[in-house]
Amino acid sequence: TVGEADIISGSIKKKLYSTFGLIGKLRAIKDQQEVGLIKKAAAIAKKAYKSIKRELKEGKRETDIAGKIDFLVKKLGADRPSFETIVASGANASMPHAKPTAKRIKNSEAIIVDFGARLKGYNSDLTRTSFVGKIDKHFKLIYSIISIAQSKAINKIRPGVKISEIDKAARSYIVKKGFGKYFTHALGHCIGIDVHELPSINSKNHSVLKEGMVFSVEPGIYIPGSGGVRIEDMILVTAKGHEVLTI
Repeated sequence: TVGEADIISGSIKKKLYSTFGLIGKLRAIKDQQEVGLIKKAAAIAKKAYKSIKRELKEGKRETDIAGKIDFLVKKLGADRPSFETIVASGANASMPHAKPTAKRIKNSEAIIVDFGARLKGYNSDLTRTSFVGKIDKHFKLIYSIISIAQSKAINKIRPGVKISEIDKAARSYIVKKGFGKYFTHALGHCIGIDVHELPSINSKNHSVLKEGMVFSVEPGIYIPGSGGVRIEDMILVTAKGHEVLTI
């Protein structure tokens, strides 16, 4: 038997092993039940956005819209929002993680809405950019660039493809169009029990995609002091390719 004196004297030797990233790796691949819950959470977010679009009008406060989104998410069956809802208009939309303010939406401004629904422990994440009234030509161009960049990334998703290649597909197009310095974050992140899970979908991650991964693809362009555009969808890696969960 091991006595108290042995423990105190340090005569018992044990080897410690790092478990860094272990849980993250286990979470990266979702089973059928987990995918089912994530799909339901994504469906709630889609319905909530469809309902809130009519509220995106000139004169509305960002905080009022955010509050209504949170109400709708729970009304539609979610336990709660996945994270603090983002509603950012005009210059506020130039900040990727802006918080809703009392600012009122103005005509021709871009409005970024970023939110999710949490259902039975699993999350969804959705971002859309809308415009009120006549769309500014500059931001109409930016929106087109982001939409095409996202499509280029999504079209490459399938098992065996390097994660860095997914990021490159979107980022290289944005760079080509002259807006590279305004895309300031990773292309996406895995989603499940936590909103941000491993692996990160970025240019430095050279691991490969595997069936069962669920992650966001969310390119964005942010012009300081002017505004921004981000489009985010959730993608499931399937045996033969991918499925977009938020279309």
